[in-house]
Formats: sequence, C-alpha cells, structure tokens
Amino acid sequence: MIMNFKRITISNIANFVEGYGKWFIDNLLPKHTKEQILWRATQCPPECAKNRKCAHCGCDYPQKLYLNKSCNKTKQLPDLMDEKSWEDYKLNLKNDKLPKTHMGG
Repeated sequence: MIMNFKRITISNIANFVEGYGKWFIDNLLPKHTKEQILWRATQCPPECAKNRKCAHCGCDYPQKLYLNKSCNKTKQLPDLMDEKSWEDYKLNLKNDKLPKTHMGG
C-alpha cells in the first residue's frame, strides 16, 4: 500500500486522533452521541464498512463516524450535535420523509 503524503495534514491527524479516541471510549459517550453515530452508520454506503474506509473522503471506518465534523454535510450526515439539537433534528426527520438508509430503510 502506497502512502499519500499529501493527505498528512494537521487537520487529518487531529481527525484521526479524535475518531480513534472516541471509538475507543464508546461506552463512555453520551446517549445522544451514540445515537448519532449509529444514525451515521445507517446512512453510509455499504462499501464504507466493506472496505473499512469512508467512500466520500477515504478516512478509516468506523472511526470516521465518531468525528464531530462530517465530511459530507447533508441532512443524512450532519455534524455531531448537542443533545437539544439532536432531539430537534429527530423531530424534523419524523415530520419530513425519513431519508432512506443503507440498512434497508
């Protein structure tokens, strides 16, 4: 495997540390954060899990799910939110048509 040195940036290093750190301490994360991580997992294309890389940006999967910032800022994959924003987001999803998931939804 050839390493792409252009991808080694301070931002990518910080994302790597954040993603792996949160993934490692998953049991200590608040419920609203865990829900968002699971939601993100249902929104990612199957090839992300299969290839263990984000199909959009190439970051490690599932660690990418734990990052505060989304690489694909859409309604399905927003940045991680605080508890109130997450509850509001879920209500809006209920009122709108729920987006299809890659988990069969």
